[in-house]
Amino acid sequence: MNYTKLAINSGLIVLALVVAYMLYDSVRVPIEFKNTWEGRETKVRERLVEIAELQKMYKTLRNTYAPSFDSLKYVLTTDSFEMEMQTQGAEGEIIKQGVTYRPAIDSLQTFLKKSVTGKTNVDEYFTEIALIPFSNNKQFRIEKDSAEVSGGVGGAVIQIPTFEVSAYYRDYLPEYDSSYMMYNADFNPIEVRKVGDLYKPSTSGNW
Repeated sequence: MNYTKLAINSGLIVLALVVAYMLYDSVRVPIEFKNTWEGRETKVRERLVEIAELQKMYKTLRNTYAPSFDSLKYVLTTDSFEMEMQTQGAEGEIIKQGVTYRPAIDSLQTFLKKSVTGKTNVDEYFTEIALIPFSNNKQFRIEKDSAEVSGGVGGAVIQIPTFEVSAYYRDYLPEYDSSYMMYNADFNPIEVRKVGDLYKPSTSGNW
């Protein structure tokens, strides 16, 4: 038996297997990364959109945005929406008959029935909605401010409330570092996914 030839053949087989695995891995890794990123993006965006809706409700009540999730919870469970009472007159005109108030928590409870968190208990809901999915219980960053906008009487500059809720990519994709930028130039662990904008009136996301 030619042991030298056998050793060479065995070595070639091992090398071929290693090369085949490397080729397989070079295809598998970017595909898995793409699928994971897209799946998690969907969950994060859904939650950000929902938080933006809560901020809109808060603004209706307070004419500004909430600086924290605790403030969101407190106002939306204790405040009331002011509503004008109206009736239709004999001539079909609308007649205002004063003001009534509707507890904000009634609207919140209706909102929770469609929540992406699946939570209908208020305490559980606000605990869950504040968390960044896949982040090991990190919270979204939430901020409020105001921006100067031209549009007042005579073109005067006015202050408009603004807010921003955000998460770093690395928060919900912690297992992927900057080396994965080779698979997608749009990926950067320190970039943020956000809704709202501190520097201009917006309730949209940056996607």
